[in-house]
Amino acid sequence: MKCQQCSHSSTRAYQREAVHSPVFLPSIVVEQTVYRCRSCGSEQLPPDEQEATARLLKRYRQTFPNVPAPEAIKSFRTALGLSQKEAGSIFGGGPNAFSRYERGETKPPRSLGIIIYQYHRDLSLVEAIHQCRITLRSKCPVTKRSSE
Repeated sequence: MKCQQCSHSSTRAYQREAVHSPVFLPSIVVEQTVYRCRSCGSEQLPPDEQEATARLLKRYRQTFPNVPAPEAIKSFRTALGLSQKEAGSIFGGGPNAFSRYERGETKPPRSLGIIIYQYHRDLSLVEAIHQCRITLRSKCPVTKRSSE
C-alpha cells in the first residue's frame, strides 16, 4: 500500500486496538488492521477497515437505548437544583416536559440527552450550567412566578 502522506511505497500492516466512545454508551475497543509508512510514520486505515469499523459501531449502538433513563434525567435536574418547570423553561420542552421525561412517558430530545451525558462525563460543566441558570432565572417568567 502506498503512503498517502509522502507517497513512499513501503508500508507495514499491523494490528491495533482503537477505543471508540459513542455518545450515551460505554467505550468499545475495536481491533483494526492499520498500515504505517516506514518513511514518514503516518498511519492509514484502509477503506475496508473503515467500513468494517462503521458497521461494528452501528451494531453496537443498536444494542443500547438511545436516550438517558428517566432516573438519569431526574438526577441531572435535581443536581442542578431545578424544579421541573424551571428545567423545562431552561432546556426547552415546556413546563411539564421534565415531568413526562422523568416518568418515562415522553422521549427527551437528543440534544437534552447529549447535555445530560456530557454533564455526567465532565463535571466542570456543572459550573457553566449553574451560571446559565442564574442568568436565565432572572429572565425566565416561570422562575419569577415560582419565586414570588
